[in-house]
This record gives sequence, C-alpha cells and structure tokens, in this order.
Amino acid sequence: MLPVNRVWDSVQLYSVRCEECSKWRIIPSKEKYEEIREKFNENSFTCAKVREWRPQVSCQDPTDIEEQDDRYIWAMDKPNIPRTCPGWQRLIRMRAPGGKRFADVYYVAPSEKRLRSMVELDKFFEKNPEFLHGVINTSMFSFQAPVPLDENYIAKRRSRAPSASGSSNTRNTTMLPVNRVWDSVQLYSVRCEECSKWRIIPSKEKYEEIREKFNENSFTCAKVREWRPQVSCQDPTDIEEQDDRYIWAMDKPNIPRTCPGWQRLIRMRAPGGKRFADV
Repeated sequence: MLPVNRVWDSVQLYSVRCEECSKWRIIPSKEKYEEIREKFNENSFTCAKVREWRPQVSCQDPTDIEEQDDRYIWAMDKPNIPRTCPGWQRLIRMRAPGGKRFADVYYVAPSEKRLRSMVELDKFFEKNPEFLHGVINTSMFSFQAPVPLDENYIAKRRSRAPSASGSSNTRNTTMLPVNRVWDSVQLYSVRCEECSKWRIIPSKEKYEEIREKFNENSFTCAKVREWRPQVSCQDPTDIEEQDDRYIWAMDKPNIPRTCPGWQRLIRMRAPGGKRFADV
C-alpha cells in the first residue's frame, strides 16, 4: 500500500546560505526552514545555527549543495514570511516553463479546503469562523511565491532578481532547490504478514527493494528491524488506513527496482477521471 498524499509540494529541499562563508546549508525540515525564514532579516543565518542539528559543522566544511546542480530548478524565496499556522499546510506548486508565472502558493486548511489567494482566505474565514481564533489571524498568511533564479524559466520579463552569487544581495533571500519532477507518493508502507500491521518504509529505495521480491519473500516486522531494531508485532501500527490526510493506493508486487540514474514517478490525477495515476 502507498499512502498517496492528497496535496503535494514542488519543493523537495530547503537551503539557506551562511552569511559568513557564503556556503549553502541544507535545512532538515520544512518546519525548521519556516522558523529561519520567519525572522530572516532580524537574525543572521550562519553555520553556527546549523549546529542545532549537525553539531560538528563549521564554515570550513564544503557547501551542502551546489547552485550548478542541474537536478533542481532553483527558486529565491521571500524573507520574513510567517510560519504556517498549526494544522494548516503552505504549498508551493511550480508551473511548467514558458508561462507567465513560476509558481502558485496554496494554503490547505485543517478541513482540507485548498485556498489560493487572500480573497479566498477571507471568504473561508467568513464562512468558517471557528478556524479564526486568538492565535490565528490573516496576517499569518502570505501568498508571495518564490521567483526562479533562471529568468528564462518564465515568458514574462520580470525585474532582475537578486543574484544568488552576490553576497550583498542574498541577505534578503533564501533559496529553495525546487525539484524538476515530483512524485505524488509521500509515504511508503507495507503490511506485516504475521500481525497485519502497517510498517512505514524509510525510503523509496528500500520500498522498491522490498516490492521487487514481494511474492518470494514474506514481509514481516522482522524485516523492519534492519532500520528499527526494537520493533515487533506487539507494537502499534505505524499508520492507520483511516488516516484521511492520505489517499491510499495499492501497488503491484514484484515491480523491478528503478535502474541507477533513472527515476520512477507516480503522478496522481484529479478525482473523477478515467485513471487514478500515471507512471
């Protein structure tokens, strides 16, 4: 089973440049990135901040990611955008090249209603005042989209964006390496044949390894001990099928592992069509 996320984000990696050494540091989570971005103009970002999750890092270490890495399309984010409210999601959806806009920003409410402008947000709160309370107000939302580093990505000519290589200009920008292609699948899980509980698989690569020999090799909690040594059939399931954050999809067994250097992607279609997804 593949829990396929209902909404997905084009951003696959978050990075910020150290103000002292000008090297890019990958941020470990969207939540941590939003925390840094929220106070970006007030609090200088340096490698010292990275020691919260990588204690040994310093300005002497190589950059975490190169701007020339052509696996990604780089986008410059706006500083000081408020952190996403609890229970909400803020998503960036990249558009195809050659259009007038690079990306759209959506907010997804706890009710799963997707909103794409302040006008829609105001109407939503008007109809659903229970979501607007003391700790949440409209000033905590921003629909400002990032801009592409490659100005040729969009057809409409924009004013020149701050250069990623000029240290004086990047003080007010953070960088998002936006993946060129993205997958609707956000989580991989397999059911234990002995206890019938779902176990989350830690990576796409491990999931493909299990799926490739699924009919020959029974999957049990014992297999999970490769990455979670203490797990057993007595532990609760990792994910409930009733978890409505996801649309669940059943995968075929014994699909070959993806060849080195290639990607195999599943793109979910909109509801109501003739097909569920494309590969």
